[in-house]
Amino acid sequence: FDDSEGSEAGDVLKEIFSPQEILHQLSRMKRSAPGADRITYANWRWVDPAGAILTALFNICRLNTRVPSAWKHATVILIPKGGDMTSMRNWRPICLQLTLYKLYSALLANRIASWAIETSAFS
Repeated sequence: FDDSEGSEAGDVLKEIFSPQEILHQLSRMKRSAPGADRITYANWRWVDPAGAILTALFNICRLNTRVPSAWKHATVILIPKGGDMTSMRNWRPICLQLTLYKLYSALLANRIASWAIETSAFS
């Protein structure tokens, strides 16, 4: 972000995550295939019902401006669409990423979108 117009653009990403913000986003995450660790959103809701673990983890990532490299790895699998299974046109690839990475990305995307709307950055 260009801070020449003030620090508001950078502030949106510098604020710490709250458990409420994380739990709200976690409740909005749709059921999707998990990544290699096989941890689903339902697992996170069960393991961390107060959002304390995820809040601590995501705030460490935010403060260090880095995510663990393992979060960036994905598995691509092919799903059959139907028809002749020997033709690649009848398969579609899907990318399986860790739910942690998808949740963290969604939180950042929400903050950027809110900032863009509030400041009319893309009008």
